[in-house]
Amino acid sequence: MNIKGIFLGTLYAYIISFIFLLLGAALIYFNILSEQYVIPGVFFGIALGIFVGAFGAAKTCESKVLVNALSVSFLFSLIFFAAVLIMNGGIPAQSRIPAVICGSFAAGFIGAVAGK
Repeated sequence: MNIKGIFLGTLYAYIISFIFLLLGAALIYFNILSEQYVIPGVFFGIALGIFVGAFGAAKTCESKVLVNALSVSFLFSLIFFAAVLIMNGGIPAQSRIPAVICGSFAAGFIGAVAGK
């Protein structure tokens, strides 16, 4: 396992996700698009960020590509889940957390396959 590659991949995933989140928030705030169209774009940005991070982690290791790429997905999901718990004081009733976690592992798997 390449720990540096995993943390760098997770950092890339969060940077790309944050950019898409910020862009989505600006589009909603200035009434350019409604939430109906922006939310799927933000989810796409999160998946793209995890894909890029997992791809980078897979490229930096010589073996165990899948373990490195899915470690990025796991670390992203863990930090995301902890942030949601802290900000909401618990798990919200209308939560999309399972969808984001499953999507992050799917994007990490595809990033591992592409990075091999």
